[in-house]
Amino acid sequence: MKKLFVNEWIKIKYSRMLWFLYGGILAFVLLLGASPSGTMRPLDNGFPASFGYMSLCVTTIIIFLSPMVGIFFTRELQQGTMHNTLSCGVDRGRYFMVKTICAIASGTGIHVISVFEFTILRIATGGFRPVSVQIPHCGFATALLFQLGCCVQQFTYIAFFLLISVLFRKTAIVNLAGIVTCFAEAMLSRSVSWYRGPIASVLASYDLWLEGKVLTMEFLRQYGQCAVMSMAFLALAYLIFRRRDIN
Repeated sequence: MKKLFVNEWIKIKYSRMLWFLYGGILAFVLLLGASPSGTMRPLDNGFPASFGYMSLCVTTIIIFLSPMVGIFFTRELQQGTMHNTLSCGVDRGRYFMVKTICAIASGTGIHVISVFEFTILRIATGGFRPVSVQIPHCGFATALLFQLGCCVQQFTYIAFFLLISVLFRKTAIVNLAGIVTCFAEAMLSRSVSWYRGPIASVLASYDLWLEGKVLTMEFLRQYGQCAVMSMAFLALAYLIFRRRDIN
């Protein structure tokens, strides 16, 4: 298992496309974070800005996450490198688990860096504390639970794009899935009242933070559907990966 993780780290380290993608994400956050204070919501200035990051950037996050997952899975399927590895006797289950963990770690890592970058830029642009606005509770426990919730939302997308990757095995389809998912989920969130997928939970979570309800069961319940969806996508992707021919 350790050798598989080392192998994945080497791939990440020398993947120009992956680092180009990371650079694109951070460049987008730089442009957004450096926007004049008057163009942002009052609470998207100063230290509370981290709570509004997902609600501002969720569309872009979806579009960037799909090619990132594609780099971990689809490119190797198309180039035949995955076939070479598995033909050497590497267990498919362990291989899938290692690649999934690396994809999740990659998405989580870039999220943490992006939130930190955005918050620092909003503090530099609009000051440490927004003026003339009541600030909801922003304690350490509140901030930690809120960002863990954001990671659950991202995990749902990663699991879905992973399923698309092993199902279709084409980079273009995985990339397109990010754009399609953006519009499809936005429509579901508006038209289906009981739906609480990632976009719906992003918006609901932000509203609950405004109401000071992050450290409540109501807040945690917002992520129930995301957790179930994530497990279902991941299980389906695993079953397909185990059974499907890789050539």
